Amino acid sequence: TEHQKVLMLVKNLDKQCNSHGP
Repeated sequence: TEHQKVLMLVKNLDKQCNSHGP
């Protein structure tokens, strides 16, 4: 569903942010 897609996208973004974080 669309909701799942958004959830996955947010999760991916969070991962990237964590990787770049301190």
